Amino acid sequence: MPEYWISVLVITGINIIAVLGVTLLLGFTGLFTWGHAAYMGVGGYVAALMTLRLHTPFFISLAGGIAAAVLVAIPIGYPTLKLRGDYFIVGTLGASEVVILLIENLHWITGGSRG
Repeated sequence: MPEYWISVLVITGINIIAVLGVTLLLGFTGLFTWGHAAYMGVGGYVAALMTLRLHTPFFISLAGGIAAAVLVAIPIGYPTLKLRGDYFIVGTLGASEVVILLIENLHWITGGSRG
C-alpha cells in the first residue's frame, strides 16, 4: 500500500511543477503555452536515462535533466517569445510536436514509445 501512495505523491508533484511553470509564464507574459510539456519531457527522459544507463545518483540526474531542458528551451523559447497571441501558441505547439517525434523515433536512445 505505501508504494501506491508514493506513486500518487510523485505524480502529484510532477503535475504541480507543470502547473507552476505554466502559471508563471501566463502570469508574467500573458502568453499561454503548449510547449511546456516538451521541456518537461526532455528533462524527464534525460534524468531517467542518466539514472538507468549511467548509474548516476538521483540529484546528479536531476541536475542533468534540468540542464538538458534549459539547453533545449533557450534556442526554442527565445525566438518564440517574440511572437504574440495565437502565433505563440502555434510556435510552442510545433516545438512540442518536434520533441514528441524525436522521443518516439530515436529508439536507440529513448526506447521509442515504450521508453
